[in-house]
Amino acid sequence: MEFIERNVRLRMERKEAILRETNPIELWAILDEAALRRVRGSAEIMSEQHEEIARVSRLDNVTIQVLPLASAAYRPTNSFSMLDFEPSLPPAVVVDGPWGTVSVVEQDHELWTHSRRFDSLRASALAPDETPRFLEELTRKNA
Repeated sequence: MEFIERNVRLRMERKEAILRETNPIELWAILDEAALRRVRGSAEIMSEQHEEIARVSRLDNVTIQVLPLASAAYRPTNSFSMLDFEPSLPPAVVVDGPWGTVSVVEQDHELWTHSRRFDSLRASALAPDETPRFLEELTRKNA
């Protein structure tokens, strides 16, 4: 239970860093449609989550795209985050593994590989301005 609570707390801290008014963190996320359609909890909870993602996607420092189920794009086996803290720290990739494991990668080849994967996913995903509409439609279907 401590692991779950710690991860929830960490995710909420990340969200606060994105939502803060002064110097918010920039976020560009690509969400797999399957993850958005997978029901966790009630239809009401799912609708609230979709509405929150749509709301956050409208912020100036946030770009969210949805990778449609019908897309033939490469889908990584693990989710990953590309971090760029320039100029204070070198870039890194954080790869989420099974059972909550995390790997931090800083080698140039791995950074290049993940950057190419991200670019491919971004090109295959819905345009950022289509995300709120897509999520609103999902919310209506869940109601």
